[in-house]
Amino acid sequence: FRINMFSYGGKIDSAASKAVIERAFDIVPFKGHVQLDKTKKGVKINASASRADHQFWYFEDTRCVPGEKVLHFGSMTGAVKGAWFCREVSLGGRDVLTAYDLKQREYLCSTSMTAENSFLVANFAHASPGKLVFDPFCGSASLLVSAAKFGCHTMGGDIDLRVIRGKEKDKDMPSHCRFARTVDTVDITPLNNFRQYGLPEPLDIVRCDNARPTFRFGSLFDAIIC
Repeated sequence: FRINMFSYGGKIDSAASKAVIERAFDIVPFKGHVQLDKTKKGVKINASASRADHQFWYFEDTRCVPGEKVLHFGSMTGAVKGAWFCREVSLGGRDVLTAYDLKQREYLCSTSMTAENSFLVANFAHASPGKLVFDPFCGSASLLVSAAKFGCHTMGGDIDLRVIRGKEKDKDMPSHCRFARTVDTVDITPLNNFRQYGLPEPLDIVRCDNARPTFRFGSLFDAIIC
């Protein structure tokens, strides 16, 4: 196990950290085997680094009081306005956001949604394995990539044929000018994003104007995201 320290607006020195840890053993008589934990604020420093199975966190809030000396755990006076000792029960999956960051994405357009917002929208739609999800304004398919990551079958549509047809790989032209003029000149498409992450490709991506809905089959989709 590991006890992590974090102070909002202050700094916890080694003496204060030791005091917190010693008191923590009185509060939570947790025993475990020794394991070198190579993390920084709970996050692995690299992919092969070890991480303790049980993570505890001590948070304190100093409220940033100007000119007031910061005292730590157990102090009756000083700038610490609140302190919490917690046990970690789940991780938020921040490593997924790093892996799907737009800076590493193969195909982008001017409306590509950030990885964080895309996964939030997919969560709001209760995306899960086996569901059929449709994005009527898919663009570079950022939302569909997130839904596919959660195990969904996906479909997309967009009124802009240039975006869904793809781009040419011409380094002498800015990205927004590289849209392929014909099918024969296409080098990269929204489907490249699915291949990049090893995700199943959409059932189809179609050109459509959603002012005139293309699909008229009632509850065809489990969720529509955009």
